[in-house]
Amino acid sequence: MMKQFFAVIGGMGTLATESYIRLVDELTHAHEDQEFLDYVVFNDSSVPDRTEFILGNSSESPFPYIADDIRKATAIGASFITLPCNT
Repeated sequence: MMKQFFAVIGGMGTLATESYIRLVDELTHAHEDQEFLDYVVFNDSSVPDRTEFILGNSSESPFPYIADDIRKATAIGASFITLPCNT
């Protein structure tokens, strides 16, 4: 039986992704490697700037990029998906 895992769609503030993962790991209170949560990280730094799009300063929507990452995470069997972002 395949063990459950979750996916992190990151890169929308790569440092936000790193901070999020660090926080998840610290709050897990694991004492050995096997006690940590299982997850994969998609650090997609090619996602267009969300703030610029929201403010109308860019016409390039981040949605297709994020939707593609969600499809990929779903295809590999992620139980759920998180999207840490500075925006």
